[in-house]
Amino acid sequence: MSNFDKRTDVRGLQIAGMELSKNFKPYPKASRVLFDLDGTLSLMRGGWGDVMLGLFMERISPFPGESREDLENLLREDMLKESGKPVISQFVRFVGRQQERCCKGDSPERMYQEFIHRMGKISDQRRQDMLSGKRSKESILVPGVDRMLHELRQRGLILYLASGSNIELVKREIEELGVADFFEERVYGDSPGFSKHSVIEKILSEPGVSSENLIAFGDGFVEISETTRVGGLAVAVASDESLVNLAVSGKTYPPQKEIIYPKKRNLLLRAGATVVMGDYRNAAERAAVLLGEKRI
Repeated sequence: MSNFDKRTDVRGLQIAGMELSKNFKPYPKASRVLFDLDGTLSLMRGGWGDVMLGLFMERISPFPGESREDLENLLREDMLKESGKPVISQFVRFVGRQQERCCKGDSPERMYQEFIHRMGKISDQRRQDMLSGKRSKESILVPGVDRMLHELRQRGLILYLASGSNIELVKREIEELGVADFFEERVYGDSPGFSKHSVIEKILSEPGVSSENLIAFGDGFVEISETTRVGGLAVAVASDESLVNLAVSGKTYPPQKEIIYPKKRNLLLRAGATVVMGDYRNAAERAAVLLGEKRI
């Protein structure tokens, strides 16, 4: 028995390396599984939060009596709560914070383009290193996710991917990472009319599909809260995205011990997740627990 962080006001078991809250129940009737991309499946844009926060901190100052650390924590929580929506949403939220502090506020669109430029330089280098063979595809994937995808597909579950990143970028990335075949045509990304809410509603509108058939894996507030709202099983992937740097620093990848990023974990529990993991090691056993094949 292990205690969750007291700030989440939940207690749970630790099984196969996963934290299961007291509200956890397996989904033996699951037939549909939704995955997020960034931080959940891929680390190509790992560290995006630091890049975005740096951009924000160039344009905002603490209130009198407010520390820089307090302001950073406020903005990071805003970013995580908007994670899963189209990326521009995070910039709209930030401009709201600027306006609260007696500023007119910057243009969300211009800030978004600057973020894409800064983050693109980092992710493009990772991509080129992967395509040239300087680093492996596995070093870009969240550890063990390919094994989890296999475990779910071999059980006959149908897999979907939904990302707040540009749809064309998403399709190219999963093809290059070698996981596109798991999702086939069931890939959604930022494009006119896109939202994770609409993707989940689309899945549930399929004949014979209901909430007891849906599992979602994500590291963003939106996919977790939306899945919880409709009654599906929300699995928080509180990944440490800095792992993507290990493979080019001479350190062991992945590390022997699974790492759970605490800020993601706490936010995703508040969003309604009843399962928390840092990555997908022990995929076979974890899939068995989630699907009710293994008694706990």
